[in-house]
Amino acid sequence: MQEIFEFNVTEEIPAKFICDGMVNPFVELFYKNDTDIKQKMCSYYTTESSKDEQSMRANHLLGDIIFNHPAMEMLNYHTRLGGKSYQYLFSKEKHIEWGSASFPEWATGSSHGEDLQFMFDMHTVMPSLNETKFTPEEKDLSDKIIQYWTSFAKTGEPYGGGGAIQWKPFDLTSRYYLDLDTPLELRSNLSPKMVEFWSKEIPPIGLEHVEKVKRHDEL
Repeated sequence: MQEIFEFNVTEEIPAKFICDGMVNPFVELFYKNDTDIKQKMCSYYTTESSKDEQSMRANHLLGDIIFNHPAMEMLNYHTRLGGKSYQYLFSKEKHIEWGSASFPEWATGSSHGEDLQFMFDMHTVMPSLNETKFTPEEKDLSDKIIQYWTSFAKTGEPYGGGGAIQWKPFDLTSRYYLDLDTPLELRSNLSPKMVEFWSKEIPPIGLEHVEKVKRHDEL
């Protein structure tokens, strides 16, 4: 893709790739190549403010399609049906460098899977992570995350131990979520612009939108 669209991901992800290489194939597959949806998504996920911000928009697009918007919809449905859900955002930035791979300088915030090192205290079982060992504040965050998760598994209520913030269940008014960072903080209404965009501007994906994909049975 970098060769086709002539860019280097370590430097930037250009708007042209977001529109032509990400948005267009997505809309073609799920929305029958609807030009209005293409235009809306391309406009929402591109910016002229800076190359770094433009590059992060590519991350946001991928995350919103795969994780963020579906999770929000599931929270809404589950809550409307009387279920109790607990939403969280892991925002503590602590990159794990795997082998020779490294993050571009424009990539900010936590990335997918980085919560696992806190959830399972991976530094105690993986010596290769010693260079990024926890600070006292990070160790405290890890202890609280482990306590929240084990408490929820046992009782259905996430309790973080003495002195920890009470994790309130998600509701359709306050839309509570726990921000897993140092320090921990209970917040409301996660990503309101993204939620409004996907709920009001982009129709839900249903079978009627999906083009039949040609099947290849040959090896």
